[in-house]
Amino acid sequence: MTETARPTAVPHARVGWREGVPWSDDASDFYFSPAGGLDERRHVFLGGNDLPARWRKREHFTVAEVGFGTGLSFLATVDAWRTSFATGFLHYIAFERLPLRAEDMRRALSRFHGLGGLRDRLADSLPPPACGVHRIRFDEDCVALTLVQGDFADFAADMAFRADAWYLDGFSPGTSADAWDSVALRLVRARSHRDSTFATHTAASMVRRHMEEEGFRPEVREGYAHKREMLCGRTNGGEVRKRPRTPSRVAVIGAGLAGCSAAWSFARRGADVTLIERSAQVASGASGNDAAVTMPWMARVPDDRTRLSLAGFAYTRLLVRQLESEGFDCNRTEAGLLRFVNSARLEALSSEIAETGFERSFVEPKTAKEASELAGVRVSQPALYFPTGASLSPPAFCEALVASTPGRIRTVRSAEALGVVRGDGHWTVTGSSALLAEADVVVLAAANDCLGFAQTAWLPLESVRGQVVRLGPGTLLDGTKCILCGDGYVARGPGGGLLVGSSFEHGNASRELDQETQRDILRKLKASLPDFEFDEETELPGRVSFRSSAPDRLPVAGPVPAARAFEEAFDGSRYGSMEIDWSEPWWSGGLFVSTAHASHGLVTAPLAGEIVADMACGTPPPAPHSLQKAINPLRFLVKALNRKA
Repeated sequence: MTETARPTAVPHARVGWREGVPWSDDASDFYFSPAGGLDERRHVFLGGNDLPARWRKREHFTVAEVGFGTGLSFLATVDAWRTSFATGFLHYIAFERLPLRAEDMRRALSRFHGLGGLRDRLADSLPPPACGVHRIRFDEDCVALTLVQGDFADFAADMAFRADAWYLDGFSPGTSADAWDSVALRLVRARSHRDSTFATHTAASMVRRHMEEEGFRPEVREGYAHKREMLCGRTNGGEVRKRPRTPSRVAVIGAGLAGCSAAWSFARRGADVTLIERSAQVASGASGNDAAVTMPWMARVPDDRTRLSLAGFAYTRLLVRQLESEGFDCNRTEAGLLRFVNSARLEALSSEIAETGFERSFVEPKTAKEASELAGVRVSQPALYFPTGASLSPPAFCEALVASTPGRIRTVRSAEALGVVRGDGHWTVTGSSALLAEADVVVLAAANDCLGFAQTAWLPLESVRGQVVRLGPGTLLDGTKCILCGDGYVARGPGGGLLVGSSFEHGNASRELDQETQRDILRKLKASLPDFEFDEETELPGRVSFRSSAPDRLPVAGPVPAARAFEEAFDGSRYGSMEIDWSEPWWSGGLFVSTAHASHGLVTAPLAGEIVADMACGTPPPAPHSLQKAINPLRFLVKALNRKA
């Protein structure tokens, strides 16, 4: 299936119950053995892959599962990981075509009392039923769950990872034959290395024969309970395992949403991070507004922007809740969000939502009357309602990201980085009069100031000016019950004030607050809220900032290519007959960028930080390869070649 052919949403599993044990109405089989599901997973998957012995003294270990189901295999693995006192980082990649609803997962796992907190954390962290790759972190156990919702054959072909151990589908081959066909088995081998192992409940002769034909080395072992036999063995993947490695020292330039997110992701992996900011405080630029909103982008035709937005929305929501559980306040208000649309667009999006299968718990079309009831004020347009849409304070969020990793992130403030130079196996970051940092990896996250560095001066970034209005009490908006978004947004900031924004101005470099722009922001708001009144003569307080944007409206995140070497290699060549290699030769070893998050930084920057950190460590990133390419800075050099051709 091609990237553009992927659906936006996936259907939930149809779950039945037989003597309290979950039953798949789709596969006509139990999700786990009625004789003892947890012991079964330990016997088959952990025992069959010789775990936990194989992950001891490993800095990184990757498990891949085909068929996440109730999540019981994952929980059994994390429980073994924590009780074996593993000292590394566990990466768990799970593929699920029909994910369970949270309430079904809770009921299915309720019998396993020993898993308590882990069980509840997993059910609370499930992403919306959006087709794609989703990251859920269990930092207290040094575990990252990458949950892939969609077809295994589709996504495994589009992901960059090598599993150390495989848990293969436990449903009967008679009802899930596609999990055992040659396409699926070849993908398992392709995503393995020479020392990878596998285990599965089944010992069917057909499965064993297919495995042998595809180069696996299966062996029969004693099964669990009524299943007399099971299969396990080696996948015989072709490549020698490349050991992932967390860099010891990382320098991040820019302490806005992009920089703080990247710093947090590296620090949580065990790196020592130097966060360099030219201002006296974090989030001083476009990330410094009192409030910003998190909502996914919904398009009639699924595209890269939609998929990145859906995955980023789910990830940011979990990250904020994690920070809150650790005692940090991001000034979050999750009161639901109304996104106003015109009637024609609502009709088109409603049809798309119905076709893709998104449920009302995620998004629901509302008439103007219904939207008015939710908003608490009269609105003149229909809307999409996102019950989990939220607002929060970007500065508070950035401060929480830095403070939640004590001893790992060192901030250097009021210091402007002027250059980065590679030499003697590491990077040097220099300022006007001092050496600011030496690092194995550098991340440029300085918005449009990335153009000031020689390695990224060629990026086609644009500065977009934005103003916001700060409203005090005494207006109609005091009574709003949820976040309002249309041609701008209304969100509640710290201390109860309201923030209304934002303008989106190209070619305006003024840093002075313009009152006509302030009034124009409120006029646009009045178009959706007809009862809203304001005094045209009153001076309106607010804030000016500048966002970074790219021509295709996607972020720029990934390794920085050596642009001149790339252009020289293809100069004068017949590009149409050549294959661009997106791998090692074109990268400026250890230099990364995360910028151009425009007005959606709260949704895209935290996920981009995870992607960059995983790419730098050589660990599985939370995005398919096609989406990584869509935001990779190399895309602009490739597009330039296409124009020449």
